[in-house]
Amino acid sequence: MEFFEKQLINKVLNMNLEELMQLIISPQDSCIVAEERIYQAASIAPLISETLIGAPIRCYTPLEYSRYVAPYRDYDKMLILMDESEKITPQMKNLMDICRIMNIQTIVILFGRESVELKKIFTPEIISLNLDLKDELSKTILTTTLIVRLLAETSIKKSGSERAKNVLNEIKTIEPNKESEERLKYIFSKILNGNIMQIFSDHILLGVLNIAISEIAMNMQFKPVIYRIDDHPKITMKMREKIVRTAVFTSEVEEDIAKQICNYIKINGGEAEEYIEKGEPIIAPIQLSINLNRIINKVDK
Repeated sequence: MEFFEKQLINKVLNMNLEELMQLIISPQDSCIVAEERIYQAASIAPLISETLIGAPIRCYTPLEYSRYVAPYRDYDKMLILMDESEKITPQMKNLMDICRIMNIQTIVILFGRESVELKKIFTPEIISLNLDLKDELSKTILTTTLIVRLLAETSIKKSGSERAKNVLNEIKTIEPNKESEERLKYIFSKILNGNIMQIFSDHILLGVLNIAISEIAMNMQFKPVIYRIDDHPKITMKMREKIVRTAVFTSEVEEDIAKQICNYIKINGGEAEEYIEKGEPIIAPIQLSINLNRIINKVDK
């Protein structure tokens, strides 16, 4: 039986991405715009595009693009990610006005169903996935899979990249990891009961972790603080005055830095839990999203 997250991944795998690939085939003129948690998940795009394509696909919120980018650029191509269209924010409406006025080539990927309001204010192409997703981690799985697949297929189209081909194959065969789920359950139980209040994350997992921690923090009195892994040693040196209990999340690429942080915390009398997402680091945000969704939302195993 197909597990729930696989249904979301297959939805993305079955999309026709040809027009989207044409949109970003010249990365220097392309950007992705999204709001709130979707933006957090999409923030992997610059790093992964730099790796697979050789140039970064920029990622903005609607406000960032409207105020700090649009006034200074003559031409862009834009992919807008929206989770639903019933309540379009003023910032997103303003962005769509800018797209129309500046004649920016734009495609909207809409996770839900197309509303009458969206049709009125935006006439270029809208691709509706017609999904009714209530929780943020399901949207995260959808977003991370879409970004990785789009950039991998663009890389193959441009250069025939073998790494991109391997990435696509791994997406198609991805499965829940029971051992990783158990490790995450253990660490997140400590976060939930307040035993861990400082968290470090590597660059590629940071957006996913921000979303997950925000989800669980709604039921907590205090929200854990998330640091980037390269905040060490500047931040960890300031922690020496107190007993620190922390967790460090990373892919294998930055595993050595994660171990440095854990060793530093332990030497100074603190406690540190380490979570390493094994395998291809480009796939790591998708795999972590799957594992977190299964433990936080308790989907059927």
